[in-house]
Amino acid sequence: MTAANDLVVIRTPRGYATPLADALDDAGLPDVAGTVAGENTIFVAPRDGLTGAELEELLRHHLQGDT
Repeated sequence: MTAANDLVVIRTPRGYATPLADALDDAGLPDVAGTVAGENTIFVAPRDGLTGAELEELLRHHLQGDT
């Protein structure tokens, strides 16, 4: 997972990007505006007022169970 300007880029094994993007969208995280998935890459867009770096940090906390 890497912040890139106002996006977060998540790399996955082939075939995992779409299911993970669907899970992110279905989670209804208040800081995520939406996702775009390819075969092995997801672009995650933050809501207005949040940078890509801030969203990356929040997502890492969610993944680690720190909520």
